[in-house]
Amino acid sequence: MTFKRKFLLTCIAIFVVFIGYRYLTYEPGYCPATKHLISDAELIKYSLWIREGEIENYGGIDAYEKFFIERNRHPEEAGRDFDANDPNCCKVYRGAREVKRNCTIGDYPICVKLNFPPLKEPPKGYVY
Repeated sequence: MTFKRKFLLTCIAIFVVFIGYRYLTYEPGYCPATKHLISDAELIKYSLWIREGEIENYGGIDAYEKFFIERNRHPEEAGRDFDANDPNCCKVYRGAREVKRNCTIGDYPICVKLNFPPLKEPPKGYVY
C-alpha cells in the first residue's frame, strides 16, 4: 500500500470515529456555553415564561381567547384553566424518537408539552 492510501484510510477512520462518538454521546439539552445539561424543570420554566409572554402580547387571557375565536378555534384552547402548579401539567421529551412519538413538531431533539385540561364543552362548527 502506498503512503497516500494509508494516509487517506487513516483520515477516514478518524473521521468515522469522531462522528460516531459525537452521535452516541450527544445528550439533548446540553448547553456547551455553560457546560451543563439543562434540567426538565428549567425547560418547563422557560416554556411557561414563553406562554405568559404570548398571553401578555395579546393583552391578557381575555384577548388571547378572542384571538382563538377569531381563528375559528375553541376559546378554551387558550388555556385559561391551565394550572402550572399541577405536577402533571408539563412533560419534557428528549431525543428524536421520543419527540416524534409524542409531539407534533418537526425534527427537534427536545419537546416540552403543556397538558391543558380537556375542553368542558365540545367545539361548535369546528372539528379538530
